[in-house]
Amino acid sequence: MSASPVLITERLVLRPMREDDVPALMAVLSDPVQMAHYPAPFDRAGVERWVQRTHERYARDGFALWTVELKNGEVIGDCGPTMQTLGGEPVVEIGWHIVPAHQRRGYATEAARACLGWVFAHTDAERAVSFMTSTNLASRRVAEKIHARFIGPIEDRAGLPHVAFETTRAAYAHPSA
Repeated sequence: MSASPVLITERLVLRPMREDDVPALMAVLSDPVQMAHYPAPFDRAGVERWVQRTHERYARDGFALWTVELKNGEVIGDCGPTMQTLGGEPVVEIGWHIVPAHQRRGYATEAARACLGWVFAHTDAERAVSFMTSTNLASRRVAEKIHARFIGPIEDRAGLPHVAFETTRAAYAHPSA
C-alpha cells in the first residue's frame, strides 16, 4: 500500500483502508438497503475484494477510497477519490459510503468536502465529479452540497440512469466567481 494521506476534519479521520476494516465496512457494503443503488450487496468475500481493489488503486493511482473514522476510532464508512470514466474520459470521482447508524449527521458531506480539497491540492486534476444513480437521493444531496454545478443526467457503463455533479479547479479556487 502506498503512503496515502490521512485527512483530519472537525469530526473525522480519513486514513488508508486496511484488511481489518472489513467487519466494519460490511455494515454498509453488505446492507441490501444501502447497496440498493449497486448491482447487489457484497458478501464478506466481496468486501474483502473491495479492500484489495482499493489497495491496488493506491499503488496504481496514488489515491483511492479512505476509511472514515470518528475521532474515537470507530469506523463509519469510506470516502475518497477514485479514477473513473465519464463520457469516455478518465476523471477523478469523489465517492462515499456511510454506515446506516451514522447517516444523516453530515459525515458524508464533511468527508467528501475534505476529499475534494485534497484532489485539488495533491493532483493535477482539472475537475472532480460525483455521480450516482438517479434514485439515490441521499448521495445526490451530498453531491449538491460539495460540488459547484449539476452536470446533468448521464448513463453509466451498463446504461443505467445516473446524475452527475462537478467542481472544476477554477470554481474550487474562486467559489463566488
